[in-house]
Amino acid sequence: MIASLKNLRSRLRDPQLTERAWFNGLWFQSLWFTCVLGREAWLPLALALLLIHLLLVRSTASEIIAIAPAAALGVCFDTALSLIGVFDFGESVTPAWLALLWLGFAAALPRALAWFGAQPWRAAVTGAAAVPLN
Repeated sequence: MIASLKNLRSRLRDPQLTERAWFNGLWFQSLWFTCVLGREAWLPLALALLLIHLLLVRSTASEIIAIAPAAALGVCFDTALSLIGVFDFGESVTPAWLALLWLGFAAALPRALAWFGAQPWRAAVTGAAAVPLN
């Protein structure tokens, strides 16, 4: 089974595809909708989307090392907000869907969201318009 997964991975892997902003943006938006709208019910789909990303990148280990700090920081920040009462997730302090969302966001930062880094005003305008809608 592991050999067949490695074979499938080598056939599907296209590092050029995962580095393209449009593809990564589409992937992240799919993950976002799955996590935010589906929450626990769609958790398997969100996990599958994250695993697809990890299968398609050049190096899964390097990707995990790259996204772990940003994802951990986001999860810690949201956990703190939950503990002080800003967020209320019911019985959970930080639900799994939110942790997966932070992993996806961290993966999108250097790809789909890199467009904002080139011109900081883009991030400011987009954030001012999108954050209140979020």
